[in-house]
Amino acid sequence: MTHFQSVHYARAAAALMVVVFHIHTTTSLMRPDADAVAWLKGGVDIFFVISGFVMVKATTDKAISPLDFFKRRCQRIIPLYWLATVVTMTTIDGEWLFKLGSMLFFPMANPQSGAWQPVVEPGWTLNYEMFFYLLFAISLTIKPKWRFGALGALLAGFAFLSLIAPPKSLVGFYANPIVLEFLFGMMIAKYNIRGSAFLVPVGLLAMYLLYPLEVPRLISLGLPAAIIIVGAVGSEAKVGSSRLLTLLGDASYSIYIFHLVALSIFVTYWSKIGLSKVYFVPTAVLFIVVVAVAIHWLLERPIIACFARINTQSAPRRSRNTEFSTLSRQNSSAAFKTE
Repeated sequence: MTHFQSVHYARAAAALMVVVFHIHTTTSLMRPDADAVAWLKGGVDIFFVISGFVMVKATTDKAISPLDFFKRRCQRIIPLYWLATVVTMTTIDGEWLFKLGSMLFFPMANPQSGAWQPVVEPGWTLNYEMFFYLLFAISLTIKPKWRFGALGALLAGFAFLSLIAPPKSLVGFYANPIVLEFLFGMMIAKYNIRGSAFLVPVGLLAMYLLYPLEVPRLISLGLPAAIIIVGAVGSEAKVGSSRLLTLLGDASYSIYIFHLVALSIFVTYWSKIGLSKVYFVPTAVLFIVVVAVAIHWLLERPIIACFARINTQSAPRRSRNTEFSTLSRQNSSAAFKTE
């Protein structure tokens, strides 16, 4: 599969958007300014569009079994998520059923907050990601010419259920129009939709202007996220090489999964540093990125390499899966807490 460097950079930007959003919404120091940056939660929506885009690009005209597809997605997502979950569990007494549900990507209400979020708060997005991967794996059993339409209709059906499903229920969780953002990404890949690089700032501006309005998230953040990816894909030939952005894209999953853990550590010691509030956000972002990059290099990369060796040794026909292995780099979505 062709590696889209522009999409990789978009992933890095999306992760940092979510980080800045959470710095403002989860710390008492910055909470008074949270409304001004609330639109940055759109980083989640960018991740969802990227997931749909990458899954289609990675599987088109490829001989990939549903089991192998889902296995590789689990290998990519689960180890780091479980580690973050175990670390975060130490802050919660009891509630073992909730903890088990979090580990198994089973949506349920958080007994402390009442929100439908797992132990690792941003992990609610991974519940959608794993759901999408499962549906996508099932779609691989369908003939290629019917696959896109069938999966698109299924996602649209779940979005339609949002009109009748109880919001605080398992069905209500998945019956959310946000699942259509995966379909947006699929459409961009399927029909090779490309646009000017100018669409990237247009999409960001649309998020900024539309989010404060009382319109559905799919319109205020989902459609702008799709516009951003259309612009990114269209500017691929003009995108230069950046070691920093490449590193941040590679580490975006670690940034996303561990940023709240790192932030809690940072907040604990911030008062001892004695710096002005004006330095809080940039210093917190830098600390989170450093911690996440270290986790990426020391844990995430070795885990990916280990599974790559296992998959190579167990595959009798390695050539069938060579191109698909690029999924490990192209889609680390991950993906993000918002509301």
